[in-house]
Amino acid sequence: MKGLMMNVDTLSRPELLTFLSILEGELEAQDTVIHTLRASHRDSFVQERYGQYDLSDPFLALQRDSQTMDDWSPPDRSRAQSHPRAARRGLTRRPS
Repeated sequence: MKGLMMNVDTLSRPELLTFLSILEGELEAQDTVIHTLRASHRDSFVQERYGQYDLSDPFLALQRDSQTMDDWSPPDRSRAQSHPRAARRGLTRRPS
């Protein structure tokens, strides 16, 4: 294994440039692999989560939103004051 190791101090300028370009290529390849793995992870997550829906179909999106809204209930408005002046008075009242 030691025979395969090179002494960087003894390399000429063209050899160093070649060596650096090889290392740069390796880093770019590594970045490409990382980006590809992240994209495939994201795609599998979307498929797992929304697999039953076709995300490009707007009608299915509306249906999904409708199903979500069926579970949603509006906030209780019975406690809200019905008259705007009464509401304004409540806002402008100074603490004693």
